[in-house]
Amino acid sequence: ESLGKSLHQVGYCLFQMKQYAEALNWAERAVKEAEQGDIHGRVDHQGLQRSREAVEECRRRLAEQAD
Repeated sequence: ESLGKSLHQVGYCLFQMKQYAEALNWAERAVKEAEQGDIHGRVDHQGLQRSREAVEECRRRLAEQAD
């Protein structure tokens, strides 16, 4: 769980610096980690949703840049 949060935070920092492609990579990694849950298999659904939303926002920003 902690790893997923850390990955999300790195992605967030990159997003704030408008480095959307790199932020997307970190956000996708955060989703994968969050889906695995903690050592007991418990999933933080709120954290998972936050990371999924970050993935979508990065994709949206990248699409805007491509236009």
